Amino acid sequence: MGSVRAMPLRCFAVVTLFLLSTLLQGYTVLPEDSLLDSDASMDASTPMGQSHLLSIGSFPDGANTNTRLSVPDSAAIQSLDLTLESAPLASSTGYSLTEALDFSRNTVYDGVDVNGSSLTILPQGWEWDFEAASHGWTLGSPAWIWGYDTVLGQTGVGSGVKALYTYNGTYPNYMSSTIWATSPAMNCSSCSGAWELNFMKRLSIESATWDHAYVGVKGTNGQWATVYSSGYTQDSSFSQQTISITNYVANNPSFQVRFGIGTTDSSVNYDGWNIDD
Repeated sequence: MGSVRAMPLRCFAVVTLFLLSTLLQGYTVLPEDSLLDSDASMDASTPMGQSHLLSIGSFPDGANTNTRLSVPDSAAIQSLDLTLESAPLASSTGYSLTEALDFSRNTVYDGVDVNGSSLTILPQGWEWDFEAASHGWTLGSPAWIWGYDTVLGQTGVGSGVKALYTYNGTYPNYMSSTIWATSPAMNCSSCSGAWELNFMKRLSIESATWDHAYVGVKGTNGQWATVYSSGYTQDSSFSQQTISITNYVANNPSFQVRFGIGTTDSSVNYDGWNIDD
């Protein structure tokens, strides 16, 4: 409670109320720039000894830091009482929709029928077009390079001007291990439903009897699983590949994807991987 008394006539006073109401809900708040100007004050004036109620709330923003009360010339404030009264909403309007059941049950959230309206929940996902150097993938050396194969030129890119690829020209013989291009970790600890890995592929490699190319994913157990291994492949252009990865994604806090090349034998080699989008 605050009071202002014995204010001389013919003066102008401004009382600034800073209402800290961030933690209080349900008030009716004047906008931050709200102002009872001279004319409004004259209209709202009351005789000495009588009171006038002025409601200043916080709905819908929850806070008000600049509410001003102007006292015009020839008027005075005899006293000023300030009372804060909480008026909580009947129920919370915040909802977290994370699980599959949140979207499959017959539920109404704050007047929105989840199943009977045009409400659309966009699918979660991660995408890389490899146009920027900061794509976040780890490229095993010396096999993997960001840009485009200078032998293939722009035909080694699925879209835009950049991609991931192995070596310039053909991969070498006598590769004794698999070298990987590995994605950043993706937090899918609350993921459910069906999941797919989609990518643009241009691959040229000898039969898996001699040379090898792989696609792997990291499961919830932290172990890598092979979801694609090549046979004899001679792509002359890009094509979209789709691989189901549902069993590896659900409830996985550190899901990853990787592409590998090697081992290779002592003869016959081709262009290897070109991956985009």
